[in-house]
Amino acid sequence: MNAEQAQQILQNYRPRVDDGDPQFTAALALAKSDPELAAWLDAHCTSYEALRRKLRQTPIPEDLRDRILARQPVRARASWWARPAFVAAVVVAALGVNLAGYFVFWRETPVIAENNFAGYLQMTTVWASGGYSMDIKTEDAEALRRLFAERGSPTDYVLVPGLAALSLEGGNVLGWEGRKVSVLCYQKTGPAEADVWFFVAERTTVPDAPATEAPRFATANGLATATWTRGDRLYILAARGSRADLEKLL
Repeated sequence: MNAEQAQQILQNYRPRVDDGDPQFTAALALAKSDPELAAWLDAHCTSYEALRRKLRQTPIPEDLRDRILARQPVRARASWWARPAFVAAVVVAALGVNLAGYFVFWRETPVIAENNFAGYLQMTTVWASGGYSMDIKTEDAEALRRLFAERGSPTDYVLVPGLAALSLEGGNVLGWEGRKVSVLCYQKTGPAEADVWFFVAERTTVPDAPATEAPRFATANGLATATWTRGDRLYILAARGSRADLEKLL
């Protein structure tokens, strides 16, 4: 199996859901040793999680059936096509068409978000707040840098002081518009344990990224974030918590 064949197979892969499915085993194994395929798979999984989140957030009106029935003309005897069983079938079919449309859109769009800072922030926080797997689990910072070097993602990053007090868990390499993004995953231990993520990309990866060394704070997908640039690097620090929690790390 080559990388192209593996990518064809993994187009139907759903992270976490299909982890134990033997039809994806060989392709997933190849992705671990092929940097380009691994970057594509990261983008694919990020898109899937974003789509999954959107579908979960799409409400189905409780009175949908009643509204459909209300549009039908009143007859002494309901026609077969106006009977509740048929209407229910139509509703299910309509939902199926909508899901199919989402699926086609997902298959044809490796990354859902637009190529701007808002889209980039959305991608990083969707990845962090969803279920994800790390490319490497390690407490060794140098081992993590070696992985980034092998995958072609940034290695010359400068950590903020507060990260030195946290426990390094591992990292990942994400793909964004053909560029690589290094992700360092930390665990803040103590009375209130929390995950912390440090994203590093080239400054030119995101055209309209904040051009300031002073952190810009925002909240996205339930995470507090701080964004800044230094030299030719773009940084995002994200955590479960508040802006005050992030400020303690900077």
